Amino acid sequence: MDLRRRPHRQGPQAAPRLAGAGGEELLFSRTGARMAVGSHYTIQVSRHEGTITLHGPPAYAGSAAGEATRRALWAEHTVAQTRLEMIRAERKAAHRNALDEALAPLLEVAAPLRTSAERDALAAYVLRKLHHAWNPR
Repeated sequence: MDLRRRPHRQGPQAAPRLAGAGGEELLFSRTGARMAVGSHYTIQVSRHEGTITLHGPPAYAGSAAGEATRRALWAEHTVAQTRLEMIRAERKAAHRNALDEALAPLLEVAAPLRTSAERDALAAYVLRKLHHAWNPR
């Protein structure tokens, strides 16, 4: 089966896409090889009960796409990768913000503590509560 490497999608189906000669689009999350966008590859697949299984890594079969097509596909691919990175960064930031908000009351309690004994006692208390939450009896 001859396939062409297509740009990434956004969202949950962000796996690399392989477009077959018949126009069908196949998603393989890991192909075991680095592939160039717009290039053609030969792969070995088996079909069984509606599923397609990839056997071995794709083999480079040349570039049938023109330079303008390859550049357009590469640009689309780069934009999609950038969007995915932005989504990941936004999720990380949201997670950090949620954690910061959850810690805000604890930080208010800790702010007036001046001695190391007071800070150690608060830290031990918080760790004990976390430990009990993670390991209920």
